[in-house]
Amino acid sequence: MSDEKKIKVVTGEGQETFVPESIARDDTLLKRLLASFYGTDNFRIERKEENGEALVRVVKMAGAKGSLTALRNCPGGENPVQVLYRELAQVDLTLLVPEEIPILNRRVEEALAAGTEQYRRMQSARARLVRARSFPAPLPITGF
Repeated sequence: MSDEKKIKVVTGEGQETFVPESIARDDTLLKRLLASFYGTDNFRIERKEENGEALVRVVKMAGAKGSLTALRNCPGGENPVQVLYRELAQVDLTLLVPEEIPILNRRVEEALAAGTEQYRRMQSARARLVRARSFPAPLPITGF
């Protein structure tokens, strides 16, 4: 176990931890360590003395959450199952003539298939966003 002095590190959320002095005094090492917990290295590091002890305060900066280009280019729209459900809520199905039943069945099957595909694409986009690396915003964000 190392006898190296530990420095208190306080995050903007008020969480406290202690890290070895050699890491706390090196911005690059400290950012790399904290990035593994926060998923970003986009924060400001402030050092000061408090009650005679060194203190490092870490303030996360606003930034982008990865690239949204692929998501922006995806076709949008409401789930076809919900659209058909609302449409059929206005129809008294007991008044359908027998010839209309196979047509309605086909529409239901098509809506289910399209809705399932839309859900699959949404889950895929969600997984890509979760795995996306964060990076700083290219321009300052107003208010921060």
